Amino acid sequence: MKFSLYLILMLFSVVTVAQDDSKGVIDLPKEVQKKMEFAGVFKSSIGIEFAGKSGLVGVNYDLLLSRHVRLGMGLGYAGAGMDLKFFPIGGVKRGKLRFTAGLRANYMAFPEQDHKLFLSAPLGLFYAGVNRINYEFDIGPLHQQVYPQTGSVEGFSDQFQYVWFSLKLSYRFSFYAMKRYRQFDKNK
Repeated sequence: MKFSLYLILMLFSVVTVAQDDSKGVIDLPKEVQKKMEFAGVFKSSIGIEFAGKSGLVGVNYDLLLSRHVRLGMGLGYAGAGMDLKFFPIGGVKRGKLRFTAGLRANYMAFPEQDHKLFLSAPLGLFYAGVNRINYEFDIGPLHQQVYPQTGSVEGFSDQFQYVWFSLKLSYRFSFYAMKRYRQFDKNK
């Protein structure tokens, strides 16, 4: 019960913190924009993920390396992992639904069960909303590598033999934009 309360509070905070970034406040030089975003999408995002790279449920951090490539890390209940996502058709763009293809590895370590390495190649959909919220779903084939422990029993993760999926809600931001804001704030 306590865990589900924390999860609900995290989800509520991600949604309520979101601000409308559909209008530009000031025009920035192209060099400055490239340090903060790709096609109107801030490079960094943090959020909540169900399944995927963070175990059954957890938090994740994603970083856009270009309009077409994103690197992600996740940590959650009974697992941790990384993924590499590709946006092969058109790259990311704010307000547009995009197809994704990726590679994902996560380590699952449920108590008193065999530990497993999940390797998957998911295909999915990604939407970068105008309110800085990212929505994402993917699913793909799964390969498990089992690391047995003494006295372990068959458990929940044994039910996933063929596919693995991810459902994610995240909030976009820019470390560079936060740094510039602090610099401007100091100069006032």
